[in-house]
Amino acid sequence: MIDQITAVRALKEAKMPEAQAEAVVQFISDATTGEIATKSDLRELGVRIGADIQEIKGELFWHRWLLGAVLAMQLGILALIANVLLKIAALKP
Repeated sequence: MIDQITAVRALKEAKMPEAQAEAVVQFISDATTGEIATKSDLRELGVRIGADIQEIKGELFWHRWLLGAVLAMQLGILALIANVLLKIAALKP
């Protein structure tokens, strides 16, 4: 947020008419009020995003582990089925 009084004074000292200086300062103040992120806001957002990323990485670790375990079980089941099929095929004359 800008110091409106100081800004108007500076513009008046630069030979800008007072009404125009006030209008320019009011326009700039309105345009920059409320929706501007400060450096502190950005740092805080960066910290929160970093924490979210770490949380997601932790969840992915367990999902990968679980996926590996499921795939290992499926391979075991396929090996068992193949073994049973081979034994059945060996029984036929």
